Amino acid sequence: MKIRLMLLAVLASPGLAQADASLDAVGAVNNEIGLNLISTHMNYSETGNGSVGPAGAELDSEDGHVGGFALDASLMQDILFGRDYVALGYDRVHGSVTYTGATGADPVYGSAVEKSDDTTDNFHLRWGRGFAVQHWLVTPYLELGRHAWDRVVAPGLAIGLTENYTHDYYGIGTMVQVAPVRALVLTLRGLAGRTFDAGMTALGQNLSLGDSALYQIGLHADYAIMPAVHLRAGIDYMQFDYGASPWVTDTLYGGWIAEPDSSTRLTTIDAGVAYSF
Repeated sequence: MKIRLMLLAVLASPGLAQADASLDAVGAVNNEIGLNLISTHMNYSETGNGSVGPAGAELDSEDGHVGGFALDASLMQDILFGRDYVALGYDRVHGSVTYTGATGADPVYGSAVEKSDDTTDNFHLRWGRGFAVQHWLVTPYLELGRHAWDRVVAPGLAIGLTENYTHDYYGIGTMVQVAPVRALVLTLRGLAGRTFDAGMTALGQNLSLGDSALYQIGLHADYAIMPAVHLRAGIDYMQFDYGASPWVTDTLYGGWIAEPDSSTRLTTIDAGVAYSF
């Protein structure tokens, strides 16, 4: 019996060692401070709903790539429950994209094509807990965040228009991580949430926008060239909508103004370096 137990222990030990090595590598990735260069493809479109613009008609859109940077820090330690996870991040992109809309003289989509000067800021805070499943680490988490987008349509012309969009959001996400080899960690992350306190400012007016579902998904790779120095790359996708605002009095030019329904789709690729502690 003793010999049999020893044999079982020997047979099981490689698998246990592999799981421990994978979890150690993942743990190093979850205790990092990093800086990434990022490029975001933005696809934004406004459509009429019958009250604001003709129902189903595309009113204006923006499409293009903007570049910037991202800062993040994460911590996974045995603080309260074991493998407690906290992460925060900030990113900013800025650049010029193509605006397609209509003019007052020709209110047909596509009659006006201009450049739009865009700046987007994103903040997020995550809290969760990791669970080991053999050599995988699964981490459910809660997330709070804020999105702010400023656009200046036709910035070099007298008709230039500045609009500022913001919303906060909350969501529930899951992070799945594995180390296929000791120095490489792959992370798949997804989140489902909802926006709140969405609004837009333009022409001196503050317009309240409708809230909506928000979705994120991302895939990232982290490679340790040294125990404390890691190279990283990844891709993320986020989508959300804004509901049409109520009609309000235009106190600047007279009449009435409103913001139509809209959808935003953001795809971001990143590459950078991190310090693991």
